[in-house]
Amino acid sequence: MKKLAIIGSGDSANAIIAANCGWVANAEDVDWLAEYMLKVMNTSSAELNRLGENGREYCLHNFSKKINLDKLVDCVIND
Repeated sequence: MKKLAIIGSGDSANAIIAANCGWVANAEDVDWLAEYMLKVMNTSSAELNRLGENGREYCLHNFSKKINLDKLVDCVIND
């Protein structure tokens, strides 16, 4: 399972926060990046796997073909 650390903002950062599957920081925050690189290196495999599973579940519930097709159909019909 892949884990995420992102530097930036927007939809990707919002998804990582909502899914609790990684870490998010501002692009200019070099101190945060250094701190979290050490934190990730010292995080247990079990915790990293839990974060990865959180991300997988979030994607399945929010980005699957069926979910997005249902959202698209709803937009077309109701707008």
